[in-house]
Amino acid sequence: MPIDPRSALGGFAARPFDRRSVLKLGAVLGGTAMLAACSGPSVGGDTAATAAPDTDWDGIQPATDITWWTTHPGQTSDLEAQFAADFLAKTGITVNVVTGGASYDEIAQKLQAAAGTDSMPDMVNASDTWWFRYMVNKQSIAMDGLMSHLGFEVDDFNKVFLDDYLYNGARYAVPYARSTPIFYYDKSIWQKAGLPDRAPTPGPSSRSGRPRS
Repeated sequence: MPIDPRSALGGFAARPFDRRSVLKLGAVLGGTAMLAACSGPSVGGDTAATAAPDTDWDGIQPATDITWWTTHPGQTSDLEAQFAADFLAKTGITVNVVTGGASYDEIAQKLQAAAGTDSMPDMVNASDTWWFRYMVNKQSIAMDGLMSHLGFEVDDFNKVFLDDYLYNGARYAVPYARSTPIFYYDKSIWQKAGLPDRAPTPGPSSRSGRPRS
């Protein structure tokens, strides 16, 4: 769901790029690009409005700086600072890396408070429980036209993760920091309980739909 663009492409627009230069999405979006963490929720129905015609990205003027709100997932502060430095060196666009909150809920609350003001970031980290709400509330924009215009390379993304952020055929986020659920258990207690010598399989609510063992 498009928002009026206020930052833009430089001479780099025609050059392909991959996840290592995903900051370009933020450099051209008028609202909020979503860098999503964890897995996307299963959604359905007609919750979201029909997507508006895509923005004409050819008419966008270059940005001089963009703002990125992040929670620094996985203690990535130094890495994100390096992303910003590399991006500045390559494009001349300054990336203001802002600690948007200590958690995804905190950064989401801050974003909600900034909605409709001049304090909105150009790019933000979003969790699996928030990216969809942003889309429904028209606080983010479908990325497909922009990604196509920039020659965004998706081959080095995990397709399952990448497709988590599709809704009604449009993409509203790209994966950035994916959390891996890990199940720890005491095998000796497991054995005493007469359970099979293996970890449990996912329950009915999992993506696989396999029955719980």
